[in-house]
Amino acid sequence: LVYEDEPIGFLVFIETEAERRFTDEERQVAAALGEQAAAAIHNAQLLRRTAVQKRRLELLLESTRAISSSVDLDEVLEIVARTAGELLGSQECRIQEYDPVGNTVRPVALWQRMHDEPAPIGQVVPLGDAPRDRVFIEACEVLEQRYSDPELPAATRALFDEYGDRARLNVPLVFNGRPVGALVLVEKERERHWSEDEVALAKALAEQAAVAIEHARLYKRVQDQAVTDGLTGLYNHRHFYDRLEREIA
Repeated sequence: LVYEDEPIGFLVFIETEAERRFTDEERQVAAALGEQAAAAIHNAQLLRRTAVQKRRLELLLESTRAISSSVDLDEVLEIVARTAGELLGSQECRIQEYDPVGNTVRPVALWQRMHDEPAPIGQVVPLGDAPRDRVFIEACEVLEQRYSDPELPAATRALFDEYGDRARLNVPLVFNGRPVGALVLVEKERERHWSEDEVALAKALAEQAAVAIEHARLYKRVQDQAVTDGLTGLYNHRHFYDRLEREIA
């Protein structure tokens, strides 16, 4: 089966009772049927790719709107994690915040296709025992990890065992050239290899997550500055009355 000089399959006629010899006319009919089958397969593949692309654009638009309309970091990161997991067909997506001073990462958002496993949210993970994990963040490069990789650090392998992971796609979150965390796509059933298109899509979503984290940090900083004294760091007159109104209410 050939479509535009590209082989896409076979059409096979089988005889099980006798050694049949096909005539030239039968061969021509089979070839014509093969052309129709090739065109049908091509159109079905094109329709499927179009549907997948449409769904991807819808989810990307949803996450973009969430980032532009909300300053609630938890809400935004939850949407980004769900979008990445659904778009790339992963069992799990984690968003981690990176602390360069403490050399740690901390999961701040988690989406799971199945909700029957404990969520490692809030568990600080030191990177001292897994230098490759820190290198990919600081170098702002994508890192694929698979359980069968003999070079997988022992500390990372222990985490794979703890969470039942088989493969991870680690995408750094970068804002203004500075790493702020990582978006981690997780496979638990197989050692998956991600395509270039899938990696590019994951990087686009990681950019959104990085922007969300920085915007939320900036918003919190502005809020803090509005209710605290710049010199002493103590709460100011405005904060006292705002709090008093909430307590009375």
